[in-house]
Amino acid sequence: MFKLLGQVFTSLFLIVFVVWPTNPNADPFDECPSKAYLFQSNNVQIYGVNLVTGSYTLLEDYVGIDGNINGVGFNFDDRYIYGFNTSTYEVVQIGGDFQATVLNVTGLPSDTTFYVGDVSANYYYVYRKNTGFYRINLDDSRDDYLEAVEVVGADVSLQLTDFAFHPGNGLLYAVDNKTGMLHQISTETGANVELGDTGETGTFGAGYFDVNGYYYVSRNSDGHIFRIDLTDPDSPEPEAVLFAQGPFSNQNDGARCAFAPLAIENTDWGDAPTSYSTLFADNGPRHEITEDLYLGSIIPDGESDGLPFAVNDDQSNTDDEDGIGFVTAIEIGLDGLVQVIVEGEGYLHAWIDWNSDGSFDELTEKFIDSEFLTTGTHLISYRVPDTAIAGNSWSRFRLTSSEELTAVGGAPDGEVEDHAVSISEPDISYRYYPSESGWVALAYEDIWPGVGDYDLNDVVMQYRIVELVRDGEIIRVDLYGTLVAMGAVYHNGFAVHLAGLNRDSVDQDRLRTLFNNELQALNPLEEGQSEVVIKVSDDLWENVDSDCRFYRTETSCTDEIEFSFEISVNFSQPPTLASMPDAPYNPFIFASSFWGRGEGFTETPGRDLEIHLVDQPMTDLADQSLFGTGDDTSDVSSERYYKTNSNLPWAIEVGTDWLYPKERVDILEAYPMFQDWVESGGEENSDWYISENAVIEKIYQ
Repeated sequence: MFKLLGQVFTSLFLIVFVVWPTNPNADPFDECPSKAYLFQSNNVQIYGVNLVTGSYTLLEDYVGIDGNINGVGFNFDDRYIYGFNTSTYEVVQIGGDFQATVLNVTGLPSDTTFYVGDVSANYYYVYRKNTGFYRINLDDSRDDYLEAVEVVGADVSLQLTDFAFHPGNGLLYAVDNKTGMLHQISTETGANVELGDTGETGTFGAGYFDVNGYYYVSRNSDGHIFRIDLTDPDSPEPEAVLFAQGPFSNQNDGARCAFAPLAIENTDWGDAPTSYSTLFADNGPRHEITEDLYLGSIIPDGESDGLPFAVNDDQSNTDDEDGIGFVTAIEIGLDGLVQVIVEGEGYLHAWIDWNSDGSFDELTEKFIDSEFLTTGTHLISYRVPDTAIAGNSWSRFRLTSSEELTAVGGAPDGEVEDHAVSISEPDISYRYYPSESGWVALAYEDIWPGVGDYDLNDVVMQYRIVELVRDGEIIRVDLYGTLVAMGAVYHNGFAVHLAGLNRDSVDQDRLRTLFNNELQALNPLEEGQSEVVIKVSDDLWENVDSDCRFYRTETSCTDEIEFSFEISVNFSQPPTLASMPDAPYNPFIFASSFWGRGEGFTETPGRDLEIHLVDQPMTDLADQSLFGTGDDTSDVSSERYYKTNSNLPWAIEVGTDWLYPKERVDILEAYPMFQDWVESGGEENSDWYISENAVIEKIYQ
């Protein structure tokens, strides 16, 4: 009986031995996949990355074992992925079901992690700076299966986080994170050859090749996927070109079957002429098509490549180029409007070839930069530069979930639309105040209706006006200003009133505001006014970052000028030259809300308190009951405003770059001729403000 049982067990053992597969682990991948595999996190998660567009999908959130798996590579010979578990110091094998099996590798240094690895010709290679370069035999038919052998004499000085095998010559390539230099590494000796500067640095945690010999590296910090042209390894082109926007992480590693071409499917392309880098060969713009983000009302159809000069890029007999429409003519120096229809939420990026040289310059020709839009129809204003060249040209619009995008390269979602445009020369002339490059100084005393210290430096603003004239009408007004000083404890806002112009005459869609040369998403046209009032700031102290109690009025405060503005007011109902208010219009300061105003006010006056130039009226929002109080002798019936009994003003305009009084220095002390000029109605001492007539130690400079 015992012998019989032994025979039974022996037979059973033989049967099991015969049917057990050569590799006792999970099944391999079915094919050489075109997708790149990205390993992130601890425990490791595996993502599939489309290198063409940068889109990615979580394929597996648990591989069956704990830890971080790094240094991964795809083995073409057995179609498994191999990697190193940096948490347990073990080599693992991953099959087509994305489950990992630990391999009993010998010969590696103990308790040592390897973050860099790849596979070629049935060998798994791992590298660690200042530790070693090792190859591990993956051929289970050989006696040295799973034995690690150090490549003696290898250069282990490079700061690498991944490398990849070229499918053509079997050599390793890597980018040094610190220097950005591209290196070629021999598997036989470990020697490296420096091939040139890629132009990029950072932690390149994942590297891949395609069958044509392009090398792709993914930067951890921002997910940027760069492509390096190694299609001819004997004549490498080391420059790293931004290729797609991929996923980012502080921990990346990648594997891909280097013998697979990139798969292009379900992708939207541009159709501008070839000079605009429209084709895939030129890294043309491309978006993976999704149902939740696109331009227009029709989901784009897919193409296999860009279609230069196409009448349209439609492959399904439907016009999917329906998201962009130019509402106004594109005229040099003027503001245009473009209508954008969006489905979903994303960022719009757009370029116009202003100089018609056949390319989009990222620095000078990107006119919409990362504008966040949601489902609906949007009107976006833009400025046509004065340097634009009249004639036919092209535009490119790209909508995607990525905040950063160039005119070329892949995007994980959204749509690209290329449109022919015509740039025209407008028939306009310009009027400048005080001159094309000059400034006037506006200076205010903010203790009105009291006189206070009368240093007229509580707000000092440089100010200029440019009017654009066509056919006897003002089509646009540009207001420029620079905040020079604030010798005030009180908080003040600043605005400009265009008296006599109806508020409804302004084209609000084309209002344009820049602070310190940066476009602002705000509407400066003040609410509650019947006429045009452009509000620059509710509180000028919020526009500077200064530790000074008095900004640039005391010699101890040497802060640089920090705030300038440019506001363009386009008119839908252009006023005639005769109906325009005289320059400088009516610039004024007003009390900021929620801030106290000192003696004379039991409550904070806020926006109700305005201080204007002499004989300029209040706006609709001001409290006229303040006229005639304190030292003020304003009289609405006689159109007398903002004067004392001796005609001293609370605000002045000086036609030069004026040197204003120091803090708490009466302007009559700093400029003794000022009073005669005021009392004479400007007839005497008209040059009172020049530095030669100042008491130098009493002015700020």
